[in-house]
Amino acid sequence: MGLNYYPESSLKDCGFEAVKDYIAALCRTKEAKKIFREKKVLTDFNLIQKHYALYKEVHYWIEKGWGRLPYLEHFAPIHKVLSGKKLYLDKSTAVACFFWLKDLLAFAKRIRRHPTTFPAFWRLVQPVLLLERLQKVFSHYFTDEGQWQPHILEQLEKLSKAIHEVTLQLHERMAAILEKAQKQGLTTATQWSVRNNRLVIPIDATHKTHFKGILHGISRSGQTLYFEPLSTVPLQNRLQYLDNQYWQFLHRQLNVLTHYLRKFKRLLWYAYALQLQIEFAYAKYQWAKRFDAIVPQQGNVLNLRNAYNPELLLYLPKEKIVPLSLTISSKRPILIFSGPNAGGKSMAMKCIVLCQLLYQSGIPVPVDKGSAFPIFKKLFVWIGDQQMVSENLSSFSAHLKYLNSLCSDLDKDSFFIIDEIGRGTAPEFGAALAAGYLHYFAEKGAWGATTTHFAVLKQLGEQPPFLNVGLQFDIKRMRPTFQAVVGVPGNSYAFELARRLNTPPQVLSYAQQWIDPRWNTIESLLQRLKEKEKHLIQKEERLQQQQKRLEEQRKRFLQQQRHEAKEQLKAFQKELMKLYETYKKQQGKPDKVIKESHLLLEQHFQSPMASKTAVEFSVGDKVQVEQRIGEVVAVEKDKVIVQIGNMRLPYRPERLKKVAQPLKSSPKITYNAPSIEIDVRGLRVEEALQAIDQWLNRLLIQPPPYAIIVHGKGTGALKKAIHTFIQKNYPHLRLETSADGGSTKVYFPQ
Repeated sequence: MGLNYYPESSLKDCGFEAVKDYIAALCRTKEAKKIFREKKVLTDFNLIQKHYALYKEVHYWIEKGWGRLPYLEHFAPIHKVLSGKKLYLDKSTAVACFFWLKDLLAFAKRIRRHPTTFPAFWRLVQPVLLLERLQKVFSHYFTDEGQWQPHILEQLEKLSKAIHEVTLQLHERMAAILEKAQKQGLTTATQWSVRNNRLVIPIDATHKTHFKGILHGISRSGQTLYFEPLSTVPLQNRLQYLDNQYWQFLHRQLNVLTHYLRKFKRLLWYAYALQLQIEFAYAKYQWAKRFDAIVPQQGNVLNLRNAYNPELLLYLPKEKIVPLSLTISSKRPILIFSGPNAGGKSMAMKCIVLCQLLYQSGIPVPVDKGSAFPIFKKLFVWIGDQQMVSENLSSFSAHLKYLNSLCSDLDKDSFFIIDEIGRGTAPEFGAALAAGYLHYFAEKGAWGATTTHFAVLKQLGEQPPFLNVGLQFDIKRMRPTFQAVVGVPGNSYAFELARRLNTPPQVLSYAQQWIDPRWNTIESLLQRLKEKEKHLIQKEERLQQQQKRLEEQRKRFLQQQRHEAKEQLKAFQKELMKLYETYKKQQGKPDKVIKESHLLLEQHFQSPMASKTAVEFSVGDKVQVEQRIGEVVAVEKDKVIVQIGNMRLPYRPERLKKVAQPLKSSPKITYNAPSIEIDVRGLRVEEALQAIDQWLNRLLIQPPPYAIIVHGKGTGALKKAIHTFIQKNYPHLRLETSADGGSTKVYFPQ
């Protein structure tokens, strides 16, 4: 099920449609571009993870240079045949199908050789491998270069040669007849013509009795008659016969290919859907590569680490965009953004919702590692001045109507963004209403964000379940910094901006009298807090640099310790081998003792870091040991019991390696065969032919030896129409009328 959102323009208002169009344009085919734009935002975690799994494997495929991904372009003409827009394959479509099958099966076979590297694709391509049978059929007709195979080409060339020879003879005969007619004054034409697909000589109407031939037409003026010379009739008949033979032979080959293509119709549609997913994953890879986007984690909090607004990335260089970092949790799920006008409050809200929509669409998000997203089922967006002119509502009335609709629709699975909540009326009343709505939204368990200039809402943001986010402003340079500070409301800087813009002092003096003194105190406290925050940030940067140096020193120390331990181990192994050789000469071959000694030495000299990072196993895990796959059946203190076949063997944990769980088998494709008898008595001719056409198409998927059409005797018109239709559209089928004439047997090639 897709994401529910209100109003209908929500995805457009927050900029998601523009981002989606950009990614769709990165698909390689028109069909994929169109379908990607129509894809819905997902609400199923498992489905989202499947999309990300395919993206990761395509990313790995391209980055490691595994070759070209299968291309959907060749499928376009096949699509017409499968969808019924085209009845039969022509040669170009058949060749396109052949190339498409080669590309797709080459990809599927390579996945089959590396199932653990591409587990998501391996699960999907298994049914596609059944198309190898169809590829073999096409290989019987076409070479790897897309040309006819020699046994077909030989027959076509033989017919072409015969057609060419007869054509030369006919042209020579026609040239001689035309020349003779010119000398006799029967025609003034310098070239013969073509009528009814036959070569003819134009003869003046006044001399029509002096020319022996078959009349094929008269000019509009009636002054010229077009005769086929009698002496050329055998040659023209021969030419027409050979031409029919040529095209009938060609059509027979293409009809067989069409038959097999339709036989695999369901598998071909499945392969088409798979290739669409490959196209989408390729577009996501291009998006991620251009904007350093990653696959974030799924969590119970919305955690953004250096999130870049996806919409701004389409128009601005990344270095000119200030990233956003904040966390929204169920304890404080509603953010209240404040700060100066044009300070980036609305863009910050858009950044949050756009990143969330990308995640729920299975698209990489331009954030840093450690970012996490929950899943929402409803989205509500209200940005800008959205008057409802059609309902004769003002901005404030429309605003209230929207907020009231949220009161009934919001729940714990909802996310909203509202620009300037409570605006459009007297500030004191608007602020009070805004506070009331936000409290109600919080009681419903909804998550969201809003922007405000109201002091009341800034005070509200100091307490859970609300959280202040202030956008900073550089008052010296008179421009916003777009830096968001979590937990501190933003200053509107109204008086500072007014002074910078040379507002008369008297205006400012009168205005100052109307400001609550407590708010001036709050503003000054905010200013001091920001200065302290600046010092803390500088101190934190110094501590991070120091921590980085200590971490590098620790890594160098551990590396040195490991190196020394390995050298000691080599020395001990060397001494042990000398003892082994001596003992071997005297006592025999104590291989077991030596192996256990080696193991004890390795454990003794194993680095502390290695033991801490050992893989933990649990019952049911699939593990690999010595090129064999087994299942963990018990875990003890210092060993793991693994079942391989009918044997249960103990192994030390360090000898085992976890492997991916076995893939579930693909669902079997079932087919319900139609009855081998159809009764069309009582139907009109058009209805009967349509029913028979659909019936034959279904039978051709798995053709029986024969089938029966019951049409009755009557006048014989229905029987004749049916025979004509089948002979024209299904020439490879053989018909046999029953003794009483009331039914027809249809024999299928086996």
